[in-house]
Amino acid sequence: MEREQFLKTKRLYHYTKFQSAVKILDSMSLKFGSLDRMNDINERYRPLYIPNSNDTEIESFSEEFYKQLSHVKQISLTCDIGKHYGFDIPAMWGHYAEMGEGVCFILDKEKIEKEAKLAKYICSKVT
Repeated sequence: MEREQFLKTKRLYHYTKFQSAVKILDSMSLKFGSLDRMNDINERYRPLYIPNSNDTEIESFSEEFYKQLSHVKQISLTCDIGKHYGFDIPAMWGHYAEMGEGVCFILDKEKIEKEAKLAKYICSKVT
């Protein structure tokens, strides 16, 4: 998806288990998770490459990098892509919404961005 297409997106989607959906509705809030606890290997693990560095420098940098990264919180949302709606992604239902038994929240992207800005969060498409 191109950045321009994301900017035009009106809705964002959040897949979750039924029990988590009940908690979200009860608190009227979404929980941000630590990167080191994400269950998606594409979100959790990032290889580091530092050109022209020796093993000791890489190990020292890696240790500090992952220590700082453990303080980062995130929430993953999806969006419509072309003619495909964000609530109609079978893999997301399987991975995050109890194999189709969970919930997919449809959120207003403009409101999410407004709240994120007020809270000084970063709201953007991840590439």
